Amino acid sequence: MKSGKTPVMHLSKFLPLALGMTLFPVATAAQPPSFSWSWQQSSISNSQCVRRASTVLSQAGFRNIDTVGDDVDTSVYAANGNYTGIIRCITRQRMIVFLVAGPDTSRASGLESRLSDSF
Repeated sequence: MKSGKTPVMHLSKFLPLALGMTLFPVATAAQPPSFSWSWQQSSISNSQCVRRASTVLSQAGFRNIDTVGDDVDTSVYAANGNYTGIIRCITRQRMIVFLVAGPDTSRASGLESRLSDSF
């Protein structure tokens, strides 16, 4: 080589570019989750709502069901693969909210419809 540089020195100029090209698709592939939600009016008690929410989530294929909240505002949530389903019982407002979040809008919407239609 006439320039006196070794091949390693030539590669060192391209290393940042190569790393940038390999990391770029990862950064652009990350997208926020899709959400689908709806609500219904209901006059059932909070305990009835929580029991029904647990049953509906389970029947829709959601697992690891848990709750958070108090006796007038309780969220029942669970996972179905990459999707999270939440049924929120807001008894003081006489409403039930259904929410599904996940990577695909169509699938999230389908799961949310299944929850709300089954309630």
